[in-house]
Amino acid sequence: MANINYCLRCGYEWLSRLERLPTVCPRCNSPYWNILKWKGVRKLNEYSCPVCQSEHSSFLNLARHMVMKDRPDGPHQEWLQDFLGLQFVEYAFGKDKAISIQLAKYWKKHGKWP
Repeated sequence: MANINYCLRCGYEWLSRLERLPTVCPRCNSPYWNILKWKGVRKLNEYSCPVCQSEHSSFLNLARHMVMKDRPDGPHQEWLQDFLGLQFVEYAFGKDKAISIQLAKYWKKHGKWP
């Protein structure tokens, strides 16, 4: 039976296949994942994909989602090619951090996607 666990430190939610409680959170590795911090749960920003509206906790996760979805051509790749002004082969491998920086700069300046 799978149990749904929620980390009160970083806000991560995961499915556990074990019957017993996990010893640490798989995301932040905190052994105190089920003990509420006195300052409260850290609120993570949510950034939505401009193509499919799926939510991501960081621009890096959003960039990885955009690069990996519908490869080598599809709506995600078309949007990225228009946004970056590059062809697929120029950004497809090892450029997710650079793409996330460009996404973050655009989002902080405009607050919405083109």
